[in-house]
Amino acid sequence: MRCLLFLTVFTTTLYSCNGLPEQKGRFANISKADTTCLKEVSKAKADVQMGKLTFCHFAGSLLFEPLRSGDEMDSLLGKFGIGYAEEMTSDVIFEGQTQGCYCDFMKEQIDDKFGNDFIDSLLNLSDSLYVQNNINDTFYYASCDTRPNYPSDTDMHPDEHSAVFQSDLDKSISYPVGYIKRPNYDSSAFVDVHLYVDKQGNAVITGYRFLFDIKANYEHEKYFEQQIEKAMRKTGWTPATIRNQKVNSDMVMRLGFD
Repeated sequence: MRCLLFLTVFTTTLYSCNGLPEQKGRFANISKADTTCLKEVSKAKADVQMGKLTFCHFAGSLLFEPLRSGDEMDSLLGKFGIGYAEEMTSDVIFEGQTQGCYCDFMKEQIDDKFGNDFIDSLLNLSDSLYVQNNINDTFYYASCDTRPNYPSDTDMHPDEHSAVFQSDLDKSISYPVGYIKRPNYDSSAFVDVHLYVDKQGNAVITGYRFLFDIKANYEHEKYFEQQIEKAMRKTGWTPATIRNQKVNSDMVMRLGFD
């Protein structure tokens, strides 16, 4: 209800502005040599003249990072006649050629018509709706605002390592006969432990992925799984959070071997 009221007020206020202003800012004088940008701006101008506005979320390049509330944002933008797109850029950079001009031009048009805070307000609202709509789902840990953390571990750095979890394993593990220890630090011997951590801070192991440079050590996988299961604390985890709400999440933690 609050969301609908917000949108009603928003619509009444913002649609009092009619027409688009004259082009200004960074797109007023694009270098003739920047053909990439010129083509994109030309397409954007044609779309604007047809009444089409599009908001783009830049989702990275080689590593694709979509907006977690993309569906909600798409729906909210649609109420104002604005499209939504996930835009990716290339890792290959050509001197004098500018990527993303279509989306940047569109953002200027949207800001001119609806105000500079319009998109940020919708992003905030869409994220709230995302949590509300999926509160009982299992969230991908890297998409959470804070990730799950091992009991008694106060390090909130967003990585897959827990010094406390590693210490618990090191204290309890006995290496089996036939295990060959790493000859140096350049040799890999680790396991990625896949976990499910609920909102109450209870954790269960859902899978393992071992990597041994010394191939003979793979025969000890089941033994190490048993050792990790015994060493890991199953309760008292700090749950993941999104917008300060505790959520269920998956998690991957990496443990190293001698």
